[in-house]
Amino acid sequence: MLTDVKQALDNVIAWEWLPASDCIRASTTVRSVYGVDRIARIDDLLQLVLPRDRARHRMAVERALEGCKPYASHFRLVRPDLRVVHVREHAHVLCDGRGFAAIVIGVSLIVPATTSKVWLEVEQVAHALLAREASNRRARGITKAQGFAQWDRVGRGRIRRAAHQAISKSPGS
Repeated sequence: MLTDVKQALDNVIAWEWLPASDCIRASTTVRSVYGVDRIARIDDLLQLVLPRDRARHRMAVERALEGCKPYASHFRLVRPDLRVVHVREHAHVLCDGRGFAAIVIGVSLIVPATTSKVWLEVEQVAHALLAREASNRRARGITKAQGFAQWDRVGRGRIRRAAHQAISKSPGS
């Protein structure tokens, strides 16, 4: 069980998406999660999502964009090697002064076969760090693609550290 959690930690993607230009920047771990070298546009991702989950995931994203709100989505995707993986995605929509979605920042995690208390802690940490990053960007007035490298490096690093702490505190580790 803890092996699944440790493995999932290596499969965390930090990303940001500019809806106006449909440009996505994502961590280098995108290959280990999605099985492709790059996700450049939202349709690149949606093509991998199982058709049964695609409309629900697209609806969650569209509602968040319209209301400039955060969202969470759980979906399955089929990698090019035909492996199906469960992904949990958390994101925050940052709007410009006119109320239009300017940038979406998020984190995606592979859901292990068996979700444990430790994995749920990892997800909560990821969600909290994402909320803090969104809040910091709003406070600084950042609604353009700025600071992705820092979000990628620092955000994923903090998620990993928090997860390793949770794992080391759990019985049987």
